[in-house]
Amino acid sequence: FLFKSDDPDLEHITLSLELGITAFETYEARVVKVIDGDTLKVSLTRLSLVDTVRLLGIDAPETGSDGHAKQQCRYLGVDMTTLHILAKLSTIHLQWLLPRGTAIKLKTTGTPRDDCHRILAGVFIDDVCINRLMVEHGYAMVYQGYSDWESYFDLEAAATQARKGIFGSCEEPFYFASSRLYHRPGCNSAQRISLKYPTSNRSGG
Repeated sequence: FLFKSDDPDLEHITLSLELGITAFETYEARVVKVIDGDTLKVSLTRLSLVDTVRLLGIDAPETGSDGHAKQQCRYLGVDMTTLHILAKLSTIHLQWLLPRGTAIKLKTTGTPRDDCHRILAGVFIDDVCINRLMVEHGYAMVYQGYSDWESYFDLEAAATQARKGIFGSCEEPFYFASSRLYHRPGCNSAQRISLKYPTSNRSGG
């Protein structure tokens, strides 16, 4: 949590407040915003302060074009433009799973924050693990970094075999949504789009 004063005499002063998130704890929170397919902004119930959460065990397609994004392109067998479309689809799917205001629980492991000061956690609605669902539904890849969180390699293999989500063929038509994003007809977001929106025959990811 960062605070900067609007007072010109104090504008050079920045206060940084980091909540004392500890290892192997459970925290109650509400979703403020989905940033991308593996990152959230949440309001922690205890202090009502907004913090950033990185979902453990998963890796969503990148929106940038750095070295990690290039590595994802090679892994998925797509170009950078397609990767960015897949990143939007992944974000939309997490938004569908976690609408703004959703009550969630965060479960930390041995490393409660990363080098970017994000909370590292499993995200749960009751007993349902959202990290797991993102891979199972085909909208995130497995990531083994940060901690000893449970492995989803079997779920990724099944999603790849079934050509779900980001592992799809990119050959089917796309719905043109009111959000001006293209969705695969098989994805949950596309299924909720009104038929008044035409389909596009172009392939893009």
